[in-house]
Amino acid sequence: MSRTIGHHEALGDPAAPVPATAEDAYGHLAPLISRYWGPDMHYGLWDGPDDDAPFPVATERLTAMVIERLGVTRADRVLDVGCGNGRPAAEIARRYEARVVGVDIDPAALARAREHADARGVGHRVMFLACGGPAVPFADGAFQAALAFESTPHFDLGPLFAELSRVLAPGGRLVIETPCLAGPGRPDPAVDAYLRMLGGRSLETVDTHRRHARRHGLSLIDAEDVTGRVAPSFHRLAAVLRAHRDELAGRYGPDRADALLAIFDAWAAVRGVQASIMTFAKTGGGPACRPGARPGARGGGRG
Repeated sequence: MSRTIGHHEALGDPAAPVPATAEDAYGHLAPLISRYWGPDMHYGLWDGPDDDAPFPVATERLTAMVIERLGVTRADRVLDVGCGNGRPAAEIARRYEARVVGVDIDPAALARAREHADARGVGHRVMFLACGGPAVPFADGAFQAALAFESTPHFDLGPLFAELSRVLAPGGRLVIETPCLAGPGRPDPAVDAYLRMLGGRSLETVDTHRRHARRHGLSLIDAEDVTGRVAPSFHRLAAVLRAHRDELAGRYGPDRADALLAIFDAWAAVRGVQASIMTFAKTGGGPACRPGARPGARGGGRG
């Protein structure tokens, strides 16, 4: 699902390349990021320059904003694609008492996800599976909702939307939160460096997501640009990593640590990239919005 890179290449040292997939990239970087960021490996949500919420609070806000758009009930089954450490999956199970299946390529993240779900008392409602995707081992129409936190850059969108449409029941919802290109044209060089570091494939525009989804029976019913509210994620993480440069140099070596910091600094200043939350509904055989779902909802996350 992702192109092959090397850890050394991704961190600025082309010597001795090691074959790497997204699994390798996240396994390599997750301990570093989680140490300074927190267990949620996705963006945070802030309310402005005076909002000093810590990283874990900000990421929980974004989780809330995304899962509210799913419109799930206790009777529903939800698929989380690229579930990582499993925090959103466990929160869906806790808040809505829905059954959740999380799939991810990183076995270490899946182990942490199972541990977290058990600790939250929802282990009986959540199942985590190792899956390289986009194909998942479930029957047609097995889920009433699906979500993807910043995982679509690791996939070809056509096969991904085809599979998500297949496993969604008619009227089911798909919510995607992801960085996107703000428009057509050549991306900022920082985009390619960031994707190589994470073992990603590409960033696409919201319109490209819409077109691929529509081909497979998924209609875009809302797209919210949250760039301004998630932008502090990049600046704050870059600043924290730079403050710990000596520690990073001791772990990775000075050259690789500086290359890593340069990638995060460049991503914090990247142009032509936005963060979007897109909500899709599966058409045909059922209503676009099931009971409890709110078309076009744009509410903020919980504090």
